[in-house]
Amino acid sequence: MITDLLFVGNEMPLWGFLVLYGMTTILLAIVYKLGFAKRLPLLKSVIVYIMLAIGALPLAFLGIALPLVEALLIATAILIIVRFRMRKSDNKNG
Repeated sequence: MITDLLFVGNEMPLWGFLVLYGMTTILLAIVYKLGFAKRLPLLKSVIVYIMLAIGALPLAFLGIALPLVEALLIATAILIIVRFRMRKSDNKNG
């Protein structure tokens, strides 16, 4: 697991948690953008991403014990594949 790389002995230093939080936030933003985002005005989009960053904090705490980052990596890969295949089929049909 990725969190195993962040542990030093039996404790997780602050920088390790910040790396975990950063990875969680970035991957959540990518998954949101690839799978769920709609065209929004700039201010609303900024508010959505701020709320996403706030919501990533409890998920980062869960990511210490659960393979959350790995699941987000898999979700990102699946959404990239789906987006690529949809674009490829749209080019073929149109």
